[in-house]
Amino acid sequence: MQEQFDYTGKFCMSHLPFSLYKEVDTIDCLVPYSIDPDEILLVIMCNYHEVLHDHNKAILEIKFLYNGAIYQNQFNWGSGWSLPFHEAK
Repeated sequence: MQEQFDYTGKFCMSHLPFSLYKEVDTIDCLVPYSIDPDEILLVIMCNYHEVLHDHNKAILEIKFLYNGAIYQNQFNWGSGWSLPFHEAK
């Protein structure tokens, strides 16, 4: 099982396309923004929420600073899931 890594304060680079959602007050207002491979994002919050399903171990809630605004998304996390980004080196 992979370790839960805290990406907070790290620059990360996307390696797969995925969507971010601008932080808003209600879920009804969420508008997706597509992230392409090789884009760099700054993680400002990283939180793992434990779940009770067999197919994943947690939900990773993450917020990014991107183009001067805060965006967010949630990802399944566990041995059968991979994240669409990694820490930029």
